[in-house]
Amino acid sequence: MEPLLLGLGITLLPVYSFKSGTVQYAHIILAFFMLMRFSHQHTKFTKLEVFLALLALLSLFVESIAVMSGASVSSLLEPAYLIFNAAIVITFMRIPMNDRHFRFALIGSLIASTLIATVSVWYFGASLTVLQSGFERSSGLFNNANQQGYFAVCVASIAGLLYLRDSLSRNMTMLLWALSLILVMTSVSRASSVAIGAMLVFGFASFLNKDRLSPMVMVGAVVLMAGVWAAYSFGELNSLQFVQRIKDTGASSYDSFAARGYVIPFHDPISFLFGVGAEKAKVGTIFYRIEVHSTWWSFMGKYGIVGFSLYVGAWLIWTRRLYSERGLLALLIVILPSIITGVTANYSRFTPLYILIGLSLNTTRNAFRERMQATPSTRPLNILSESSRLAAGALGASGSGAGPSPSPAPKM
Repeated sequence: MEPLLLGLGITLLPVYSFKSGTVQYAHIILAFFMLMRFSHQHTKFTKLEVFLALLALLSLFVESIAVMSGASVSSLLEPAYLIFNAAIVITFMRIPMNDRHFRFALIGSLIASTLIATVSVWYFGASLTVLQSGFERSSGLFNNANQQGYFAVCVASIAGLLYLRDSLSRNMTMLLWALSLILVMTSVSRASSVAIGAMLVFGFASFLNKDRLSPMVMVGAVVLMAGVWAAYSFGELNSLQFVQRIKDTGASSYDSFAARGYVIPFHDPISFLFGVGAEKAKVGTIFYRIEVHSTWWSFMGKYGIVGFSLYVGAWLIWTRRLYSERGLLALLIVILPSIITGVTANYSRFTPLYILIGLSLNTTRNAFRERMQATPSTRPLNILSESSRLAAGALGASGSGAGPSPSPAPKM
């Protein structure tokens, strides 16, 4: 039942039936999945999980004070988001990926959700090239194009993570990367375009050596970047919408950091330390009052330097853990894309991000290699040959009185 809920929840991630900021069907199903997992899990929390839990408690405290001071009751959704996504991280860190049912549910649903997102984009109409009427940003079943773009970035990063851990084949990884690239290109999201571009450069280069950022990988990345730059220089990419939108960066006053909410007015030391809550942290721009457009800096306005430090601290722990496991190459494929998108957009409530974090820190990650790096004593043909060798030794020993020589211990 648990793998079924896991698969269904991930499959429905690109389906937005209600407005942004509210509960979607995928959240409900994943909530049931997490309840079932938590019902029989007893484990010690990690530092990252403690940081997220403290941030959720701080959010609940600050938003409660804000509501009592006149803010909308909907502000209490902020701690609910944090609690839910913290639970996502905790749960996905402990999914038994050595269990083929969970592994199949995860990979199958990742492919299914990406296909649903891609088909919906084309069904509702999308264009890769510039139209006479200007940019046409598709969103498919998402509520807006930015959600579509960052969803694709998360899918590409998860696929890269699974490939580095030998859980996903090269061909399937390339398929997910290709679909993700289409989703980003049709979303015409500048941040997501740059993020997936950087990710794919090192991702495809990792086909040369996925164990580390070797000189061979660096050469492959440089060659890929040179190829893209040459195509751009000769005007081969000028007809693409996302290329034109990237070129237009800076043409609007909305492109500045100030217009995106980086200038947060703090009126007293208490608000600097603990923030003023989500509603009061919205800043005025030339359009309307918006939340700070940054995954990390948004916490500075909502929950002050304390909340900002807790959230950044969780990211640093994630970075250090992944670096210690897979090195710099994994950071470039898994974390760098989310860093790029997080500079000019706020995805701090986006569930696929926390699925990515949880899978990156999965405690059963060593089991990913079992079926790819089986030791000689665990492969079927070698088991037969080992049995034959022991039998021959036993027959030889019947005449000499000596026992069979012990078999070498399997490598760990």
